[in-house]
Order: sequence, then structure tokens, then C-alpha cells
Amino acid sequence: MPPKASKSKEAPAERPILGRFSSHLKIGIVGLPNVGKSTLFNTLTKLSIPAENFPFCTIEPNEARVNIPDERFEWLCQLFKPKSEVSAFLEIHDIAGLVRGAHQGQGLGNSFLSHIRAVDGIFHVLRAFEDPDIIHVDDIVDPVRDLEVISAELRLKDIEFIERRIEDVEKSMKRSNDKQLKIELELCQKVKAWLEEEKDVRLGEWKAADIEILNTFQLLTAKPVVYLINMNEKDYQRKKNKFLPKIHAWVQEHGGETIIPFSCILERTLADMLPDEAAKYCEENKLQSCLPKIIKIGFSAINLIYFFTAGPDEVVVFYFCLQLYDALSPKHVLNFQWPWHLTIKAYCAFVKCWQIRRQTKAPQAAGTIHTDFERGFICAEVMKFEDLKELGSESAVKVFEFIACIIIMCEMLMLYSTLPKRSHACGGGSGFRSMVDVDLVASWAFVIAAGKYKQEGKTYVVQDGDIIFFKFNVSGGGKKQKTGHQFVGDVLSLAHGLLQHGLGNGDIVAICGFNRFLSSSSILAPSHSFGKKTGCSGSWLLENVGVDVLVTFARKLSAMGISDWYLEWLLAVAFVGGIVAPLNYRWSFDEAKSAMLMVRPVMLVTDESCKHWYQELQSNALPSVKWHVFSDRHNVVVVVFFILTVVTTETLRKHVIGTKLDYSWAPEGAVIICFTSGTTGRPKGVIISHSAMIVQSLAKVAVVGYSEDDVYLHTAPLCHIGGLSSAITMLMVGGCHVLIPKFEASLAIEAIKQHCVTSLITVPAMMADLISLTRLKETWKGRQYVKKLLNGGGSLSAELMKDATELFPRAKLLSAYGMTEACSSLTFMTLHDPTLQTPAQTLQTVDKTKSSSVHQPHGVCVGKPPPHVELKISAGEPSTIGRILTRGPHLMLRYWDQNPMKATESTNEFWLDTGDIGSIDDCGNVWLVGRQNAQIKSGGENIYPEEVEAMLLHHPGVSATVVVGVPEARLTEMVVACITLRQSWQWTNNNCKQSAENNLILCREVLRDYCREKKLTGFKVPKLFILWRKPFPLTTTGKIKRDQVRREVMSHLQFFPSNL
Repeated sequence: MPPKASKSKEAPAERPILGRFSSHLKIGIVGLPNVGKSTLFNTLTKLSIPAENFPFCTIEPNEARVNIPDERFEWLCQLFKPKSEVSAFLEIHDIAGLVRGAHQGQGLGNSFLSHIRAVDGIFHVLRAFEDPDIIHVDDIVDPVRDLEVISAELRLKDIEFIERRIEDVEKSMKRSNDKQLKIELELCQKVKAWLEEEKDVRLGEWKAADIEILNTFQLLTAKPVVYLINMNEKDYQRKKNKFLPKIHAWVQEHGGETIIPFSCILERTLADMLPDEAAKYCEENKLQSCLPKIIKIGFSAINLIYFFTAGPDEVVVFYFCLQLYDALSPKHVLNFQWPWHLTIKAYCAFVKCWQIRRQTKAPQAAGTIHTDFERGFICAEVMKFEDLKELGSESAVKVFEFIACIIIMCEMLMLYSTLPKRSHACGGGSGFRSMVDVDLVASWAFVIAAGKYKQEGKTYVVQDGDIIFFKFNVSGGGKKQKTGHQFVGDVLSLAHGLLQHGLGNGDIVAICGFNRFLSSSSILAPSHSFGKKTGCSGSWLLENVGVDVLVTFARKLSAMGISDWYLEWLLAVAFVGGIVAPLNYRWSFDEAKSAMLMVRPVMLVTDESCKHWYQELQSNALPSVKWHVFSDRHNVVVVVFFILTVVTTETLRKHVIGTKLDYSWAPEGAVIICFTSGTTGRPKGVIISHSAMIVQSLAKVAVVGYSEDDVYLHTAPLCHIGGLSSAITMLMVGGCHVLIPKFEASLAIEAIKQHCVTSLITVPAMMADLISLTRLKETWKGRQYVKKLLNGGGSLSAELMKDATELFPRAKLLSAYGMTEACSSLTFMTLHDPTLQTPAQTLQTVDKTKSSSVHQPHGVCVGKPPPHVELKISAGEPSTIGRILTRGPHLMLRYWDQNPMKATESTNEFWLDTGDIGSIDDCGNVWLVGRQNAQIKSGGENIYPEEVEAMLLHHPGVSATVVVGVPEARLTEMVVACITLRQSWQWTNNNCKQSAENNLILCREVLRDYCREKKLTGFKVPKLFILWRKPFPLTTTGKIKRDQVRREVMSHLQFFPSNL
């Protein structure tokens, strides 16, 4: 019989929770400098970020995830013995120490307070020990005073925010009679008065409507707090501390939140021991680690819980003659012979935790697994962990391993109860009894009958530890298809709707987000007769793209800007003569606002990921925007500000078939404003023409060899020129597009295998992730499908090239060098072609001594330009090193803030300075030396950091390096190398030349000697080496943010010149 529907009355509504309603919440470690924050972070996360005896050791917050220790999860894993385990995790941020006056900017306070605003809860670390070797910013240790300082700074910053909000609301009220503004103003005034009474927002008794508004503010004092009292080991062991009673009294007077005494030095000692040694040490000293408690309470404090799913991962089909047993009760069993043969699926198990925010209802919880689960939610079959554990045994394992068999069994029991009884001798025999004991069937039926396995509906609030099986249905079921006719029709109808609503020729449409994806869908290539059916004279442009799109879902979507809707908007806006300005999905609202103020769009198109923009937009932050098109999962709504007009998708797309619709061109033939990645500064808007997009796409078709047989995996977002150019290329040849919401190696690996992907583009970081993950999957079948790999965003190291050819043995591996201003690629180079005898045959170098590698001391070979791209060196002779210039039909029209060209001018006639330094050899190969604006001027000499980096990367102990120049009085700039070490290597600040010969140890002297041995010119050898303990900052295209690295180095040198 099926699970019983729950008849229990709905629980009374819980008080709404302050804070974001999301499953991706994080907690920050906050406190004064030198209280043990970074040491605690290292201990929790098993990392080694700097933790020094001076203030502001941490500038940018460090981030890491720690698994939640849970006996329930471990018990389930023991029960199911799964091949796949996914535990819950807590995301922790290590935030730099605050000082008195932080709200006014003291000690970089504004920056650090903004880091606190970005988290959802606070671990407030207090120092409750005295140590003359560890300085205190106020000289004397006084935890209660420290509590007062931090609490006051958070409150004062909130007061500052509320005062600004009151001013904004009052201005808006003068322009509008919106009652909601009055409600918000009254709440802001109430909150301000509350804060001025030195009370934190989280301690107030706010109404549900108040909390809904407060949650949009992300106030610092609204965040839950857990107080962590850092004591010395002696005090912790004897459970006594002179500061603890005063701390406890203060906390009780200010909300009574959780206090956890711990010893940072003890936890660090335990972390450095082997598990057996740590357990023995704790037993001998009658101690136990507080880290599990800290993690669990922190997870709970930010209102996160999780439910479990356990089920099939791999399927094996077998046949048997089923003997059906009727279970009237656990003690009463009859035997009945069933004459049929059935196919039953036996499953290998998985156990996974899905974290959600407290008060999440069943459909939304289902959506964390897959949005289709939420959209087509039917019910949730729920069993409490405690009930499962109560029934836990080897027999119970069999029941759950063969859950499919049991469900069929229960259904048949219902059928059998309606049949005439037959008497058979009880006994053993082969068949079903030999695999699933009849008593187990009876026990399971009894569990269901007892109501322990319940069926819950849409109003059910998921509880921590629930074990859930979701039933859902998506209308249409199975694999959905969108034909080419439908795709072209959607584009044309959207274009018609844009014209109907007044989008003019040359108007700019800004696009950001698009969370919406088709679930396992395909868009089939259209027939050539479609234009005749529609009567649209301009539709031939769309017919010939021959689109075939497969879209695969991830369990957790993020706004990547890769979807069928995104492609539709790009084509529709271009079709009516508009100009598309794709915004980077990673930008904050302020960054996006800056870009939009630059290009002044008339229409802004966003999705659910940008909901928080709406409030900002209401304040007339973007005067040029007339329409805000908001796309959710179900429809598209166009909102005209200050004029209450709502237009649905159906309205936008009506009356298209049979209506003549011709395409139009924007002024100058412009089609897209693509923003640069901002490698060396603020992104710039690059205006790109139709012809540049087409000619560059044709180049990719010719060089890479794309065709209609290709299945192309989108790994790059469509807001970047690389992803955009490749998407247009595949549209032109009529290939198949596989779309994933964002690049993650696991998603890409699964998509390649599931959809037989033949081509994709990467950057070195993506390639490294793919290689790292597939090393653990020796039997991965996807390696045989990929035939074409195009790498951009930086050159592949020799090691990555070797690993890539082993991972994809049938793939032609190419590298491209390009830039946004050139509408993607300027040169191409084949690194490996499996149809040739050796990889070396494909290297396009004239000198045989250089043919074994694309990396040479004087630069990196990036190949040759396609026929339509013209390149030259500014120095005169191609073989000499100088600035690389280019011209041709591939170039941008101009930057957005530049004046348009005169009618007599052409992009084919002027040379664009790429900003790169390099040379061209006798065979026409381009060799890159470095970036002009990254050049370091030291002692009157010019140094290109890429040359020094290439040299250092050859050392076996260096895994990554970034070289920058920092101001220096005598030399103008000093060469500084930031390095990360390979696994098992260690860094020391002492001279290690003697010991380094036999040990994996690096120091400054060893690296300097190495540079000299490799004949690096003396003035190019770094004067300073810094061990970099976190990933280097990258742009979304995988390029190093060299300016950010330089700023961080300068910040360290400014604060602590003697420690670097």
C-alpha cells in the first residue's frame, strides 16, 4: 500500500526569520585584530592562510567550506554503503579585524564592514587570555570592552545606512503616492530609534511585514551572532577563566546568545596531530575538541538545516519468477504463487544532504535538487531519521536497497487482497523469497500502515533530518523538443513585440542573468521553407542558423547568461536594429550600474538572480531605462517605471505569424556592446559590428573545422566575447548546443558523457579543473567523444598540454590569442592533432630548436592570424620586439565613449594597438612577450612580468606565480614575485640553500639562484618573493587580475614592510 497521506494539522506559522531566504548562506569570523580569527579559520578549514602577530594580516576575506559533522549522515552511509556521498557544509569567511572608528573608515573599516554585510551570520571571536608575545590593539586585554567596541561599530554603521535610506525614501515620496513608501519610512524611523538606544536589530520584536522589508537592508546588527571565547589551554582544561563571568553577564544583558569557550592554541595543536595521537592526547588530558560544536552551532545560527535523500545511482536489470506473499501482519503470513515474470531494477545507493533555510516548504526544498522537482511537485514521501534508525538492521538495508521491489510488492499486495484465496504449502523455494525475506515485506508494510512513512503536500515545512523521496511531474514528460520552427518563431515574435513597444533603431538593451533553462530539451534545425510560411522577408537570416540546442540542468542553477532565452534576446534585438549590451553576471549592482550609466540602455532585461536590483532601480538610479523586463521561470513581464503597464510574454509575441517583419540595422552596423574583462582596470564598452561577428565566426569555422555534426558545450558565458563568438559560429553551421548554467568541472564532465559532446572551448583554469577531476574517473567514457578543443584566455603550460592530450586523445587541440576589441581571436595555433604522427609536427615554428615547445625565454608562440587579420610590429622589423598592431574587418567600431568615425574612415584602414608586446618570426608566427601596461620599469630597464613568470614556472616546486612591480624610491619599481607551491613543498624565510638539496624546501635564495642559473638577466630577477596562500584572483575569462595582486602586495608592504 502507498504511504499514508499526513492527516496532522498544519503547525502554527513560525515567526519570520531575519535574513536572506536562501540555501547558500555563509558565516563570517569577526573580532578585533590579534584575537585568533585567522588561526581559528585555519584550524576549521585545514588551510594555511597567514596568521601573524600584527593587525590587518588579513586584507581580503578568506573563504572556505567545512563539512558538517553529523552522526546521522555517517549512520546512513553505513546503512547504504553508497558510491556517492555528499554531506552538508558551512561556508566560512575570515574577515579582517575591526578597530574603534571602523564605521568612519579607520583601519580600512568601511571595506571590512562591507565584508561583514556580505555574510549571513557572525562568529564573534573574543580574546580571553593574556600573552606578552601577542600584542593587543588596545594594549590591555579586556573582552567586555572589546564586545562594546565591535557592537558599537556595527550599530553605528547600521544607523548610517538607515539615515541614508530615510533620505532616499523621503525623496521618492515627493514623486510618488505609493503607500508602501510610507510604511518603509515609518519602519526606518523605528529602527533608527531602536539602534540609537544601543539595541541590535536582531533583538527586536518585529512584525512579519517589517521583517520582509528589513531583509532587503542586510543590516549588520540583524545578523545572528555566536560568541567564541578564545582561552589559553590551561584555562580551557580546568574550565575556569577570570574573564568568562563578565562576558557571560554582558551577553545575557544583550540578548543571551550562544557562548562557546574554546582554546585556539589547543585546537591548532590537535589539528597538527595524527587522528590517533589527537584522540590519545584528549583522553589523557580529559579534553575534547570544540570544532564540531562550533561548526554545528554556526550552521544552525544562520538558520540552515538539511534533509537527506538516499536512492539509486546505478541500475542493474534482472529477471525472476515472483512469489508474492500477502502480509496481513508481521506475524501472519500466507503464501500465494504469482504466475508472471517481472523486470525489477536493483539499485546501488547514494546518500546526499540538501541544505535549505529553516521554514522551507516541500516544493522549494525539492527545487534545491532540481527546479523541475519544484515546478512539477506532486508530493513528498517523508520518513523521519529516528524511525529509520529504530528499524535499522541488515534486513532493513535490504528493504531500502530494493526499495523499487518493495513498492511494486506493496502495490501487488493491494491487488492480491481483491483476488480469491488460494492455499499453498508454506515453505522455502527459489524466487523472490530467496532475495527478500517475506518478514521484511511484512515489516515494511507494517511501517507504512503505522503511518511512519508519510505523504506530505505543498504546505509541509521540511524538518531537519527528514529523509525524503519527491514525486513530481513535468507536463509533456520525457525529453522535450523545441523545433527550429519554434525557435525562429520565438525570436521573430519577440522581435515583433519589441517593435510594438517602441524599441527604436540603435536603442540599447542591457541583459543580465537568465536563470531559465529548458530541461533536457532540443531545438531541431529548421527547414528552408519556414520563411515562405511566415512571410517574413528577413527570416532567412534566422533560418540558416540551423539551431539544435540540448540544454542540461544542474541541481543548483546560477545566473550564467547561457540559455535558449538569452540566444533569443540576442538575435531578436539585433533583428530589429537594436544593440545588445550583455552585463557580466558576476557584477554587483554598483558595477552593473556603472556600465549602464556609461552606455545608457533604454531597456534592462534581468531574471530572478537580479531581483534585488528592482528596489535600486525604483530610485531612478538609471534615468535612461524606460522598460525593465523581468524574466522568471514562468513568464516575462515588462514594467514601465512610473506608468503602470504590464506586458506578458504572450502579448509580446502575438500577431507574428503572417505579419511581414523585416530586419533592420543599427547606426554604423553596430550589434553588440561587449565589455572587456577588466584584466588591468575598469571594463570598457567595446562596440562590435555585424560584419566583425560574421567574419570572426567564419574564421573559426575554417580553422577549427566546426560543422553541423558538432555537439558544442557552452563553457563560457555569453557576456564574454569568446563565448559569444563561438555561440554565433555554432549557430551559423547548424550544430548542437549543450548548455550548462555555469562551468563546473563535474557538470561539464557529465554533460560531455550524456550528450556526446564533440567540441568545447576552455581557458587554462578550466582545463586544469577537467584534468584534475577526470584523474579520479579512470573509466570515464566521455574522453572518446571530444574532437575539437579551443583554448583561450592564456597559454597552456607544457604539463597541461600533455595532460589535455591524454584526457582527450581524439581531440584536435588548438590555442587562440585574441581580445574583445578584435571580436575574439587574432591568431590560432594547433598544439596537437591526433591525425598527425607527432604533436611536434603541428608547432608552427621556423627554428627546429624551438619546435618542441611554444614557451621560450623571449615569449610564447600563439600561432598565425587567419587571412583576414593583418598584424605588424610597431618597432618596424617584425623580428624585433615591439607593440603588436592589427587592422582588418574584425576590429571593433570604437569604444563607447569615443566619437563615431567619419564617413570616409573605415576600420580596415587604421591600426589598433593591442597593448601587447611581441614579435613575428619568419614563418609569420606571433610571439607574445607581455602586456605594455603590465611592464615594470626598474632602474631604467623595462621588464615584462610574463618572461619572469615563465622562468619561475619551470622550477619543480612552483605551481603558479604572478610577478608585479611595486613602487620603490631608488629603482622606481621593484620586481616582486608571488608564488604558490606544489604539493609536498614547503617554504621557509630562512636561508635553505644547504638543506634544499635533499628536501622539498624553497626560499628566496634558492629561487634567485635558479633564475641566475637559467640566465635570467640580473635586473629581471625578483628582489622579493612572497608565498601566496590563496588562489590568484581571476577574471571570468580566467585571466590574472594583475592590478588586484599588485594592490594586495602593496597593502601588505605598507602595513608590514619588515615581514614580507
